[in-house]
Amino acid sequence: MFGEWIIKPSTGMPQKVATAFSEKFGEIVGASYTPIAYLGEQLVNGKNHAILAEQTLVVNADVCNIVLIVMNEKGETFSVVSINPILGGTSGKVKDAKEAEFASAKKELASAVSKVLGYSFTW
Repeated sequence: MFGEWIIKPSTGMPQKVATAFSEKFGEIVGASYTPIAYLGEQLVNGKNHAILAEQTLVVNADVCNIVLIVMNEKGETFSVVSINPILGGTSGKVKDAKEAEFASAKKELASAVSKVLGYSFTW
């Protein structure tokens, strides 16, 4: 349906989206972005893709943030529509977090993402 988000958290990021992500976020100075999960897509003027990512700012490399990135695809062209903070100030990399802490963060994250996308899902 037009305008509705189609949630695909377990399908992995499509290759063309992964390539565009690397190209777009490789150009950014002052921060690095690492994709965590491909959340889904939305058919609008082109196709929007929702990606959960870890953001590390150059000015404070010991702290990372979790952000929701929306990229728009029109034909072969991709653009970054938005970068919205979800969780801020996580000390250390998410992938290195203790299992219980990460499980708790994922629960909070699912809640926050559902507020942004207007859709409920569980991990």
